[in-house]
Amino acid sequence: MKNSFKSVEAQKADTVYGEGTLLVKVYIAEMRIVGFGARFWGGAFAGSSYMDCFITLTYSAQLI
Repeated sequence: MKNSFKSVEAQKADTVYGEGTLLVKVYIAEMRIVGFGARFWGGAFAGSSYMDCFITLTYSAQLI
């Protein structure tokens, strides 16, 4: 959906966002990245990489 929003920004303290702004809040609950060395030496036994996160998208005329 190209050009659906006027801006997409991370929330900044004490900032009022104008109409057409999408506010994205991300909370990463858990993350595991298997490194190259572990993958090289352990192969499939090194396990999987993953990320559990919660994303809140807020679209409003005025965000405080």
